[in-house]
Amino acid sequence: MLAVSTGSAESEISLKQKSKSGLQGWTVAGARHSRGEWMNSTLVVITKAGEKKTFRISRAFIGTWGFADADKSVVIAGRNEHGPAWIQKFDIETGKLLAECAGSDFFKDTPEWARPWCDEAEKAEKAEKAEKAEKAEKAAGVRKEPETAPRSND
Repeated sequence: MLAVSTGSAESEISLKQKSKSGLQGWTVAGARHSRGEWMNSTLVVITKAGEKKTFRISRAFIGTWGFADADKSVVIAGRNEHGPAWIQKFDIETGKLLAECAGSDFFKDTPEWARPWCDEAEKAEKAEKAEKAEKAEKAAGVRKEPETAPRSND
């Protein structure tokens, strides 16, 4: 994280990213939470034309964000100090909020566009890979023996 001082104001820049098409973005925190943490509730994106686009989320902290829809939109997962995540999708050109949803719902109940940024994403991805591997083994006729505890000869 980079602390930047501009006269009397201080801010924090973090979570920098560059898209495949050359867009750049980072979060900016202009204030601190009562517990001292920077509240990075603003995302800045620089377009290929050099325009600065600013997106403010409805929560205090941006936890993760990314470019989506072939770099036409950004998806931001944020949350307050406590409580569930909230995911918002913005159009980069217009700044319009396109969609939003809870980020702490069950993975299966999360809209497709928001799944990579929801709380359950990593867990769901692992489960999906395991399920695909199991189906492939069954299709190939591989029989997996259940694991059992070794017997003792007492």
